[in-house]
Amino acid sequence: LPQIAVDGAQSAGKSSVLENIVGRDFLPRGGNMVTKRPLVLQLITSQGQEYAIFGHKPQQRFINYADVRVEIENDTKAVVREDMGVSNLPINLTIYSLHGNNKYKY
Repeated sequence: LPQIAVDGAQSAGKSSVLENIVGRDFLPRGGNMVTKRPLVLQLITSQGQEYAIFGHKPQQRFINYADVRVEIENDTKAVVREDMGVSNLPINLTIYSLHGNNKYKY
């Protein structure tokens, strides 16, 4: 399967690239480094309602993209302590979107 890896310096626009692909604002924003864990994002075409599912909460559908952002922040805080900086433990997120493309995993 084709995959895209987004890498770059802090505040270089990596999150903006992913949000433009998805067509929604769902990633945390801030003046300091806010992306402290890798995000494995799978975008799947949905014929009905758009929603997101996290790997750590597979039974819960997130309908509101602001809630997706909050869950990313909360799960990051649960794993990454203030003194750690970053973690290599990924957040797995699947977004079912009317604009999705089943061929790609980001």
